[in-house]
Amino acid sequence: MINNEIYKSVVVCLIAILFIFSGTGFAGTTRITPDKSIQNAIYESRPGDIIEIQSGTHFENVVVTKPLVIRGVDTGSGLPIIDAKGKGSAIALLANGVRLEGLNFQGASGWEEAGILIKSNGNTVINCTASNNLAIGIYLVGGSNNILMNNEAFNCNFGIALNLSSNNTLRNNTMQGNMNNFLSGYSSNDIDTSNKIEGRPLYYLTNKTDIVIDSSSNAGDVYCIGCSNITIKDLTIEDNFAGIYFQNTSDSHILNNSLRNNSMGIFFVDSEGNYIEENILTDNVYGIYLRVNYLNCANNTITQNNASKNDYGIFLNIEGNSGQSNLIFNNTLIGNKKANAYSRGQAKWDNGSVGNHYGDYDGPAEGCNDSDRYGFCDSPYKIRGGPAVDKYPIKSILK
Repeated sequence: MINNEIYKSVVVCLIAILFIFSGTGFAGTTRITPDKSIQNAIYESRPGDIIEIQSGTHFENVVVTKPLVIRGVDTGSGLPIIDAKGKGSAIALLANGVRLEGLNFQGASGWEEAGILIKSNGNTVINCTASNNLAIGIYLVGGSNNILMNNEAFNCNFGIALNLSSNNTLRNNTMQGNMNNFLSGYSSNDIDTSNKIEGRPLYYLTNKTDIVIDSSSNAGDVYCIGCSNITIKDLTIEDNFAGIYFQNTSDSHILNNSLRNNSMGIFFVDSEGNYIEENILTDNVYGIYLRVNYLNCANNTITQNNASKNDYGIFLNIEGNSGQSNLIFNNTLIGNKKANAYSRGQAKWDNGSVGNHYGDYDGPAEGCNDSDRYGFCDSPYKIRGGPAVDKYPIKSILK
């Protein structure tokens, strides 16, 4: 009798255990051919399930709302493709803890859309390709603790972009042939030089001091977040969101670099006490751009730079008087399409005796007369955008 009761108890326990594990413990696998819907498979899956996508092109806008493994399987004709058909994102990870691997995402289009759009935390994206997107290749926005490893992004508006996303890890990712290869804004992440831009290492420094990055580094892009006493010199950087990016960085020197065809040649956010000197900035949207986000962007010196053929030569997005300690003098600002100089607030656009050379105010035809022949215009130059003036604009020697 006792043994029979024990037997019944054991059976009941085993049934309960099997019931529990059948609901949560065993991952199911669904295999998707091009004639089946990936999105339907996601709807029908349980957290932790595996969805294997076979070779071919799958025309979908996939949204992942559960922690799943979504894996591409090459069944003989290459990586499976998820194509957004020119609208929206190819795949959007909205759930935490998704693993995405071995797939090609293309055809994304639209503002803040992407081949791979990540708006969640703790995801892993590995061995994937984002190509031919009229949007961003891989985009992390507002996410943390994600891992991007061994991915490629090419022929996109942006290759890989991180916005308001911190504590993410990037390793061995490659970006090439994008209008802007890399972007990271208002973020701090673990990104090392195994990440490549047009075959050149991405330098992403966080909380570093006393470092020199020069031509021997072959840097394809340079970011400094929370750094001090950094010297960046003798580089040529192009086709990025920012050629050189400083965030909360101080007492550093940007010297003799060529920055072209970027959205921002040099971009400062909340950075103080730095020198920008003897750089050439051409064919960027903004040659040099300074702005305040949370802290201050002050006591920076910008001198002897040549900013030409950009949309804006030097642009200060600093309201009121908070940026008035920034000193900008003896720069050449010629042929910038929208404005040679623009400042929303105050700044020192001369050092008390020498201002800047402006292509739209450097001879009598533009109103610059030099009656004493000292090489400076008799009248100040009004900086567009606010109250700032350059009291000693430089007259062209050719006019």
